[in-house]
Amino acid sequence: MFPQKVEMLGKALGIPENSVRTYNEAEIRAGVIFQVSKLCTLLLKAVRSTLGSQGWDVLVPGAAHGTLIQVTAAGNNIKGVVLLQELPHLSHLGVRAGQEKVIFVTCEDDDKIADIQKLNGKCVRHNTTSNFPVKDL
Repeated sequence: MFPQKVEMLGKALGIPENSVRTYNEAEIRAGVIFQVSKLCTLLLKAVRSTLGSQGWDVLVPGAAHGTLIQVTAAGNNIKGVVLLQELPHLSHLGVRAGQEKVIFVTCEDDDKIADIQKLNGKCVRHNTTSNFPVKDL
């Protein structure tokens, strides 16, 4: 897997950027690493449950602040994503968030999801290093 080299070659050959990204994602998902990632996701969930830890899973770390909005499709001004469900680390969204350097966490804890939904429309800080990565400012 050489995404940067594929992107350079695609650009040199005049292949549309979206096609090159789709190819890169398909190559990632076709590999053994992706399959191991799916197994690790299951193991991580079991370990979190056993340890009684938080329901957060960080896919792309970082910090950002801004107004929390609920969206159905991503736009150009996205700084961070809190997906309110479980998602494999090498999923399409996870790969794209990494490519775009967008902070990305998932949450499957119903209580935490309810707390996040209360912050909709408010200015928040999104910090993936904390136990509760979305806080009201």
